[in-house]
Amino acid sequence: MVYPLFWILLAAAAPDPADTADRLAHIGQPAGTRATAPLAGPYEDPLQEQIPFGRRSYYLAPWRAYLDTRPAASYARFPGVNFNVHDTRLVEPLAQLLADHGFTHGRIEVGWGSFDYDQPDRLPPDAAAALTAKLQALQRWGLRPLMLLNANSGGPVPARWFRGTLREAAPAGARELVLEDTTPVVPGRTGPRGQAYQIAYPLITAVDAATGRCTLSAPLTQPLPAGDLDLVTLRYEPFGNGPTFADGRPNPALAETIGGWRAYVDALASFCVEALDTGDPADAGFDLEVWNELSFGSQFLEDRNYYDPPREYGSRWTYENHGRKLEGYDCLFGLTADQVTSDPKLAGVRVINGFSNQRPWDNGTDLWPTATGYSRHYYSNTTESSPDDPLVGSFDASRMTERERTSGPLNALGQPDGEPDGLDWHTVLPDTFFVPALRRAHPEYWHYAYQTEFMTRDTTPLAGAWENHGRYTHPGTGRPAEVWMTEYNHFRAPAMHSLAPEGPSRADPRYTALAHWLGAKALLRAFPFYHHKGLSAVQVYAVLAADDEFGLLPQSFIDALVAADYQLTPEVRALVGPQFEVLGRLASKLAANQPIEEARPLRVEALVEHQPRLVFRGAGDEAHPDRTHRDDFAILPYQLDAQRYALPYWVVTRDLMHVWDPTADPLDPRRYTMPDQTFDVTLANLDGRGLRASVLDLWSGELTPIEPRARTANSVTLRLSATDSPRLLYLTEAQPGPLVSAAELTQTPTGTRLTFRPNIDGLAEITWGSWPQRTDGGQRVLQVAGATTNTVDLPPLAVGQAVRVTLHDGERTAPWPRWDRDVAGVVR
Repeated sequence: MVYPLFWILLAAAAPDPADTADRLAHIGQPAGTRATAPLAGPYEDPLQEQIPFGRRSYYLAPWRAYLDTRPAASYARFPGVNFNVHDTRLVEPLAQLLADHGFTHGRIEVGWGSFDYDQPDRLPPDAAAALTAKLQALQRWGLRPLMLLNANSGGPVPARWFRGTLREAAPAGARELVLEDTTPVVPGRTGPRGQAYQIAYPLITAVDAATGRCTLSAPLTQPLPAGDLDLVTLRYEPFGNGPTFADGRPNPALAETIGGWRAYVDALASFCVEALDTGDPADAGFDLEVWNELSFGSQFLEDRNYYDPPREYGSRWTYENHGRKLEGYDCLFGLTADQVTSDPKLAGVRVINGFSNQRPWDNGTDLWPTATGYSRHYYSNTTESSPDDPLVGSFDASRMTERERTSGPLNALGQPDGEPDGLDWHTVLPDTFFVPALRRAHPEYWHYAYQTEFMTRDTTPLAGAWENHGRYTHPGTGRPAEVWMTEYNHFRAPAMHSLAPEGPSRADPRYTALAHWLGAKALLRAFPFYHHKGLSAVQVYAVLAADDEFGLLPQSFIDALVAADYQLTPEVRALVGPQFEVLGRLASKLAANQPIEEARPLRVEALVEHQPRLVFRGAGDEAHPDRTHRDDFAILPYQLDAQRYALPYWVVTRDLMHVWDPTADPLDPRRYTMPDQTFDVTLANLDGRGLRASVLDLWSGELTPIEPRARTANSVTLRLSATDSPRLLYLTEAQPGPLVSAAELTQTPTGTRLTFRPNIDGLAEITWGSWPQRTDGGQRVLQVAGATTNTVDLPPLAVGQAVRVTLHDGERTAPWPRWDRDVAGVVR
């Protein structure tokens, strides 16, 4: 690639703080003098996601590569919560409150360490009673439990705590302890507390009972005075890295710990089966997630976290089944999924991989075959700010990491920026590429390409630029892997703490109100966005947390609930806060639907921005243009029934706390609310003649009719007033449009039989052939009758070939399946 000299010189200059401040000040301001400007290029632009792993981009927005139209009924299965409620008196009213506001599942962690040391298949009585109360309350209110299997190293397994006596003081760095009594010590499993995050660190590996000297697996990190010493004995040793040591000695502890894990899985699953007692042999009524965040409390997975130097192994821990092999702690996921899915009493239990929470390479192709899917914990967050320094919390070339400084991004044309340094395929000389000035503090962060780990890689229905990733990938089972977000929230503390230093200022009721307004705005954007882009479920963190951090419910609500003897009186409900209010309103509006298997897809044919505003200022050339609000305009169609749609729409501003009205008080939400902006949107594949439209304000509940600007038999143009928070556009056609349901392929002695059920009379175009195109084998067009099952006999299709049905009603079309790479309609 040729790099123009003027561009290299421009980019190479270190950013001037005054220039950065000026560029930040232009965010949200008029972009030029034009009164209107159309979106350049298609709204659905596959180029936006053509970002190979290792690359990133300030311009490309992967979520804009595709536009689904979702059956509205699918949203009901999406909203969930981390049900971190420990006061059993709160369990029932909070479960009811969640159900009333559209939540349908709750995540509960019951760690391995919760079980009894002497009876490791049993919970202590109090813990058992509390868990039963949670499970049954969630079940009563229609929330499906997601049980987290975990062994956090702060209490990884059943343990016995005891107090010993240290005969001699031990300095930091010591590799032995001298105890008065070594009788309770179990070598390899006993150790002191308080030396590291993991308990029983370092482990006592050998004991001289005569002298009381105990050898340690690693040096002490803190000095220990003579006298009382708190010790803990683990029921099982940490997972070793193999069944034999480097010198050939066996490591029986690994098999014992694996056996203990299997017993824990069975004990917890059996407990849930008994507590829920669904009476349905096809569904035990709960799901399981295996592990929580490798980056947090996972030391127990590898004994090298307890031994310094690490123990050497002669063979690697492996698990093989289904023609696949896992190594190391990943074996736990495979063996757990196999154990659960082969147990008849656990029918219907979905198994989700939590080892994938914070690593980007897990995907549907490599998923263990008996698992349902994998999970991410991709939080977003606000940024710090300062009224005295506009650069605080911002991003520009001076704030890049070392990796960012030498990794060339893709520009607006999808081309690499920067002068190659010859060291690696993507590395460039520092300061040879354009970097905008902006803030990156919005809930949709992970569907932009700021980082190469963006989430669209796993949810896109398109082929993408990433091997093994994508919505329809699967491990050879024909069941696409589900992608869950078992923890998510938009962390409010950085912005909130910038507004009020510690102390009385945070006791101002306006401070708490602003924090929950910010939380509501973030989740109202995140929930429809992440669901619409392809996530199967989200569990927001958490029901109970600090008002200015993650809390869904105001502490004032909890206080009022306690004062009302844990009853949800009208007075208590009135304090539920804006997060529950707006999410509940969205869920209730999308719930007013009829079941649809495959929605009729809408298209955005044109998008025009009035009084264009800047997202960030570019460099003035085609590859680095100004970015404007029309580039970040989200409109997400849901189909309610054969003639009704609901479409959340908003401007995906990059900073939820951008100051739009500097005259408003810092604790006034109006300061951070984007003024209304007008957009003209043309939607296609619906009949605009006689169509009725209205817009619902999801904050106030106010419904406003709007008159279309233009109508055709296959489109409608609407003038929408948008802000930086979703509104709900309702569209109702005069007559139902085409839908295809109950499509099925079966093999007959003479060929392949297709059956399907159209909802109306129309023309059906059937194509078949190689997957994913489905067109090179043949085509048939026939008139079909609505509300009846139609049968079509096709030539024999081989395994892996596929069929598509497209139902035509005038100019409207309804394909089944919508996307080429869908596994529906594939012969297996």
